[in-house]
Amino acid sequence: MGSLSGLSKEGFLPSVSRRIFLKASAALAAAGGALATLASPKRLFAQVPQGAQVPAFDDETFYWASDSFNCAGMNCLHKIYVKNGRITRVATDDTGDADDAYGCPQVRNCVRGKSTKFRVYDPYRVKYPLERTGPRGSGEYRRVSWDYATQKVATELRRIGKQYGPHSVLINAMTAGMSMGVNGFKGTLGMIGVVPALAGPVVMPLNDTSMGGVITDWLGVEMGTTGQGLTDFRQVAEHSNMVILVGCNQTTNTYLCNTPYRLAKMRERLRERGVKVYGIDPRFNYAFSYLVDEWIPINPQSDAALFAAMMNAQMQENLINWDYIKRFTNGWDQYQAYLLGKTDSDDPKVRRWADGIAKTPEWAERITGIPATKIHQLAIEYASKQPAALMMSLGPNRGAIGHSYYWAGITMAIATGNVGKLGNWAGIAGSLPSMSLLNTLKSAAGMMGLTVGMMTPSMAGFVGAAPGLLIRIVPAVFLGEMLLNPDKPLPFGEKAPIIRASVSVGNPVNTWPGSGKITKGLCQPRIEFSCAIDYAMTATAKISDIVLPAATSVELEDFQSLLASGSPGVAYHGGLVKPAWESKPDAEIWGLVAQKGGVGTAWQGNPSTSSVVKIAVAMERLVNPKLPSVEEMRKNPEKAVQKDHYEPLPTLTSPYTAQINHGVPFGTPSGKFEVYSETLERLHSAPSARDMWWLPNDYPGMRDMMIRIPPIPAWVDHWEGPLDPKQATYPLQTCAPASIRRSHSAWSNNVLLDDVWGPDVVWIHPEDATARGVKNGDIVQVFNDRGTVQVRAWVTNRVKKGVMALENGRWPSFAKPGGEGVDLTGSQSTLTRDCEFLGTMMPHALQFLANIVTHTGLVDVRKVADAPAFQGDPANPLNDGGVWSPTYPFAIDGVSQTPDSTLTNPESGVFVDGITWNQEKAEGKTADKNVQAYISQGQQSTKTRK
Repeated sequence: MGSLSGLSKEGFLPSVSRRIFLKASAALAAAGGALATLASPKRLFAQVPQGAQVPAFDDETFYWASDSFNCAGMNCLHKIYVKNGRITRVATDDTGDADDAYGCPQVRNCVRGKSTKFRVYDPYRVKYPLERTGPRGSGEYRRVSWDYATQKVATELRRIGKQYGPHSVLINAMTAGMSMGVNGFKGTLGMIGVVPALAGPVVMPLNDTSMGGVITDWLGVEMGTTGQGLTDFRQVAEHSNMVILVGCNQTTNTYLCNTPYRLAKMRERLRERGVKVYGIDPRFNYAFSYLVDEWIPINPQSDAALFAAMMNAQMQENLINWDYIKRFTNGWDQYQAYLLGKTDSDDPKVRRWADGIAKTPEWAERITGIPATKIHQLAIEYASKQPAALMMSLGPNRGAIGHSYYWAGITMAIATGNVGKLGNWAGIAGSLPSMSLLNTLKSAAGMMGLTVGMMTPSMAGFVGAAPGLLIRIVPAVFLGEMLLNPDKPLPFGEKAPIIRASVSVGNPVNTWPGSGKITKGLCQPRIEFSCAIDYAMTATAKISDIVLPAATSVELEDFQSLLASGSPGVAYHGGLVKPAWESKPDAEIWGLVAQKGGVGTAWQGNPSTSSVVKIAVAMERLVNPKLPSVEEMRKNPEKAVQKDHYEPLPTLTSPYTAQINHGVPFGTPSGKFEVYSETLERLHSAPSARDMWWLPNDYPGMRDMMIRIPPIPAWVDHWEGPLDPKQATYPLQTCAPASIRRSHSAWSNNVLLDDVWGPDVVWIHPEDATARGVKNGDIVQVFNDRGTVQVRAWVTNRVKKGVMALENGRWPSFAKPGGEGVDLTGSQSTLTRDCEFLGTMMPHALQFLANIVTHTGLVDVRKVADAPAFQGDPANPLNDGGVWSPTYPFAIDGVSQTPDSTLTNPESGVFVDGITWNQEKAEGKTADKNVQAYISQGQQSTKTRK
């Protein structure tokens, strides 16, 4: 069970989509795509050879750009080709060394990055200011002027703030255009300054969508905070004798640009050395196809039970490093009593967490779904084949009691002595090469310059942002509940504010769990006004009264460090393409709103983007004199990317080297790794933490579990887990992995990505499908008591029996306005519970933030219809006639805005130069043939366009 044999005949996607996928993948690989094909690891990370000649189209030029840092690739480089003011195709970084993953690597984009053209010219893009004309969620709008729209926003915010007082306005402060540099900073600064200046103190939801379940400083885990989690893959490649990947899918979540490339090189070397790699995940995910030798399917949210059972087995086999436990941990006795189930200690603190049940592999088999013999073998191998690498990902912590996953995993690493030596690993499965201080300074000086540049020309912008200091932060996971039931208290006795207006930048309906509840909350009559600023008609924009069109990051000038991408250097973003239609940068939008509201002086004095970029470049030139001026880089884009080739530091590091080998204390109250946390117990025992009577109490012990999470890394029999009696009603456990099509919800509904990857599907095991009469490709509904989503089924052995996987991030589109009815686009967040308190324990002002629980839930699946017949062109299987694409309709002045809009109405769904999506398909510019023309360095000329 669990080996790769038996999986080779099955494709990653449903039958029709597999043919589509392989054709597109092969073309991508030949063109040098960074995520070219999942079926051929040798072509998976094809690089652009140095000195390669890229075919130039007549009268075509290019500039550099990148996307948001929230994409796991961390600002990969896009080489954007332009003709007559319009993007014709998107290539990637061809500078640096194609064969060097560490010294001076290419900062390459994946298919998401290569689809940038189709994000800029999205059929669902907001082209001009809109005002709602139908019910919220109906998608019915009329076109209005910027003057009208910004005046209404300013007037309504002033009215509501005056009428209802402080904290009556909700803001979601993100960046609409996904900008990572000065534009994003100025846009966010504008929002948190202008809105409070107009309405008074406001409310902002906040949570960490990725690391909400990670406990850091109190326990000494110190994951991303001190770089413990991001070390160098080379030390694993050369020194590890065993590797365990837990929840890792680096094909989707790359953890910095070139991480998949570095992983592939690591895997190649491990195979040469005969080192076995295990993969633990409910799915046989995309990355496992080239990384692991053996897949071990596990039930969602049971990882802490697996680690506990492994440690129990290691104690029985005398493989625990008692010296490490004595020297480097605090509170091991409490955890040992829990592991052994012994209740005979004289110490009440030790006795308290022992339940009389030994956490043996047999105990864990029922919880994890992994055979006890396999758990025992894995435990012995990890402890005895040292140094071993435990490479964990951020996914498993996004669930009920999610913090226990990391806590238990790193506890096992320390307890077995698998830290502090080359070849050890105990943190995030991402890699950042070790840079010298000089290279770090060269790559970071420009970013410091951006900050200085924002302040030097004028302090007015910062003075204007002063009202933002009065913003009240609330846990985002309570957003839906807060909107629907403002009379209920928030954690720690705080009273929920009564929200009367909402201003959203980004897409909070999809950002936070409980899409249905948030949608219903924002559509209530109590919300008298709502505004959304975004580049596309997202799920949040679709329920807003005013929608303002934002420019995307690739339409703006900016400056970027390549440090986070693992490459020494910087890049100037030329922004040769003007913002399409009537879209504007975030900061400019807030300047207009401020002007209409009478507080515009401060914001108009804010330094221009161009001036800030010039100052950043000037500071960069102090440490890197070879960097050209802004004027030179504008004239010659070949000079806009500047890299230094450096040799990574020869000294490789392993997690906790400083603590284990050099006596540096852990950053905890005890100075040791906290296996038992007194701080955690004290906080959870506080009377103020008990004022949570309104939280759902749908599982035995739910209230006590929420309030009194054990201060040890114990597995808790949590709500909607593998042992919940609710399985009698909803027998399938759900998980919501990140999607290869999206970064969070960005790129949702991107027509190119839909063509390349096929539709969003629910992964369901063949036995579970047969029991429900479901065949591959059938239309099904996934449902629980929180909502219902409609999606296609992928019947596959690549998901564990009893588990349903639906990738996260698709924008929901409900059958009825206001969040009512079936979600027809398959947004997993519709099924997700929103409230999971006390998941994040951070020793600062944000300690009350809760955990995101996208991987916890019970559902069932029912068939709605047979798989639709293929309706595309047999000569071009990528043109499937729209069968795969979900609908996400909205209308302007009664004209539907969809990919099928035609030239009969030039204002409806057309690209800048009057070419519709259907025409692009007819000309062969999509996926299969489009790969060469638009995605990479292709041979097909655009001269055919008249």
